[in-house]
Amino acid sequence: MSKRSKPFRLPRAYYYGIIGALGGLCYALFAYVADRYTSYDLAVLHIFVAPVVAGIVALVLGREEDHIRNQTELLERSRKRFTSMTTSVITEDDWSVSFHDPHIPTCWEVKDCDRHECPAHGKRHVRCWMVAGTFCRGEVQGQYAQKIKDCSRCEVYIEALGGDPLNEISENFNSLIWVLDEKGKMLARANEELQAKYD
Repeated sequence: MSKRSKPFRLPRAYYYGIIGALGGLCYALFAYVADRYTSYDLAVLHIFVAPVVAGIVALVLGREEDHIRNQTELLERSRKRFTSMTTSVITEDDWSVSFHDPHIPTCWEVKDCDRHECPAHGKRHVRCWMVAGTFCRGEVQGQYAQKIKDCSRCEVYIEALGGDPLNEISENFNSLIWVLDEKGKMLARANEELQAKYD
């Protein structure tokens, strides 16, 4: 079975070099045309314009570099959090771990819901799709494992992800932990019922 070859990609530094070279080339062409086809002495103008062009190119490259650095730091913090939480689940049997996102939308505001008896109504930073007994489409919804398909298509859930891959990974992690905890509790109850039945 042949291995699929990876597409060739230039290192990012080469892209920066190409962009800088193109900026210099554009200015050189401008200077050449201006000096050749005008009767004005533009030497002083070049002294002012050349640093401006170089500064704009450097600004664009610097902003891109800052964005990459920020993303790298965010990924590193997330990696540490993932490692810490999975360690807690495995070694300490702690199923309460989750990524706490302060920007989670409230279902009752998004859907303009006035069902005050809903367990998620009026609460902030609550993932409504994980709360059993919530109201949706006029019906009471069950546990997360039972309503995951409907919730994943809901505008509240989609808004929570926000089109951010890291948010999507985080919420999928939360969902996995939540469902495993639910399944564990269901299994424990079934065990207790069996024991009570045959005792």
